Amino acid sequence: MLGNVGIEIFYDPIKDNCLLSMKEINPNDVAEKYNNLKVIWDENDKWHIRTKSMIYDFIIKSLKSIHIDSSSKILNAGSAGYSYGIDERNILHIDIAKGKISHCRT
Repeated sequence: MLGNVGIEIFYDPIKDNCLLSMKEINPNDVAEKYNNLKVIWDENDKWHIRTKSMIYDFIIKSLKSIHIDSSSKILNAGSAGYSYGIDERNILHIDIAKGKISHCRT
C-alpha cells in the first residue's frame, strides 16, 4: 500500500525530459489549501467550467435512473458544500475542507 503519496512531474528543459518525484501528501495540508480557497469553481478557468459541467451532467443523468423521495439521502463527497441543484434536504455533504461545508446542516 502506498498510503498518501502524490506524484509530481517536472520538466527539465536542459535535458528535454520529464522527471518524476513521489512525495507524501499530508491530509492537513490539503484541508488547509481547500479551506483557504476563496472560489471552488473559478468561472474564468475553462477547465473548472468544463469539470463542473461534466459533474453536474453526470449527477442529473444518474438521478434520473433512481427514485428520490423526501427520506432519500445522497452522499456528496468532496462537495465543498455545492449541491449541483439537488435539494439540500437530500444531501449529506462530506469534504476534507470542513470550512467549506460548515454552512450545511448536520
